[in-house]
Amino acid sequence: MQDDPHRERLFEPPEEELEHHRSRLWLSHGVTLSVLLVAVLNPVSLERWAAANPPSWAVETVRLTVGVWSERMQMAGLDAPRNWVDERWQDIKRTGWEDLFPEEAPEEDTPDAAQTPQ
Repeated sequence: MQDDPHRERLFEPPEEELEHHRSRLWLSHGVTLSVLLVAVLNPVSLERWAAANPPSWAVETVRLTVGVWSERMQMAGLDAPRNWVDERWQDIKRTGWEDLFPEEAPEEDTPDAAQTPQ
């Protein structure tokens, strides 16, 4: 595989070690913030992850800790965004073709319509 000469022009390595440090700092802050948001707003997924792993001392500790954490977040009401998204998803799954195209639904025959001549 050959190197792309245009790619070389797009990448400019940082000249100072300070720029490397800033990049790593931004990356670590972004990852930390993402993990905290998932832990606060979606602890159910962490609970499911812990339950899906084979049992061991560490997994059981995480599972029990996450179970208590999930209950606390639910008591604080921080599970509302996840519940809202889950309700919308369930609504979409319950929607059938008849709900999307009601004008194409077959009409039922009535006894009066069969007796009247046209």
